[in-house]
Amino acid sequence: RRPMLRTASSALLVALAACQSAPQTSPTETLDRDTRARYVEALDRLMERDQRHRTALSWGTTDPDELARLEALPDDEHLAEWTRRQSEGVALPEDVARELEAAQEQLDRENLAELVDWIERCGWPTEDRVGPHTDPTAILIHMPMEAVDGVLPLLEAEVLAGRMPPARYAGVFDRKRQHDGEPQLYGMCVAFDPATRSTLPPAIVDIETTNDARERIGLPPLEEYRETDALEAAGR
Repeated sequence: RRPMLRTASSALLVALAACQSAPQTSPTETLDRDTRARYVEALDRLMERDQRHRTALSWGTTDPDELARLEALPDDEHLAEWTRRQSEGVALPEDVARELEAAQEQLDRENLAELVDWIERCGWPTEDRVGPHTDPTAILIHMPMEAVDGVLPLLEAEVLAGRMPPARYAGVFDRKRQHDGEPQLYGMCVAFDPATRSTLPPAIVDIETTNDARERIGLPPLEEYRETDALEAAGR
């Protein structure tokens, strides 16, 4: 989704009300129509909050008319305009950007808490369980790094139960590993080498460990890989 921060007290109240009113269902149960509708509404709300200030930060403007015009551009014009603005240094004033970033970070924490609540009650949303819905993967991508370790066991359980796509879970897991400077387990995150201006394969410990881990959660074998000890030996 294209990139898209306000104090979040009212949003928090809405989120808490939704969580408290959500039926106490088990992730193994079939969801009733009311629960499905509430889940879909919650996902739409979460994704609106996820993008609330990111677009302004990305485009460097808070003007709603200008943002609407920019977001309506066809894909090729959208990318060209975004690239032009980035190269020209179009950005919000630093104090405004800091305020929006802080507000978005608060929304991201609230979004994660509400999404986790729904997953614990009803399982990861799949189309056969909740019908057409907004994919909440961005909520996981934007969650604070310090929260990842606490969420991973829940996500892994959803993968093993066959509800969550394994690539979603593996991507979150390896993104945290990459952030911490550790070898990846599943080989989901590539890196950019500025020296060669090329994309590097994911840094893993060894292909056997990675492919065993991938098989366990239902991912196909990883064919392209690079071993961390080989990189260290090469002085990279």
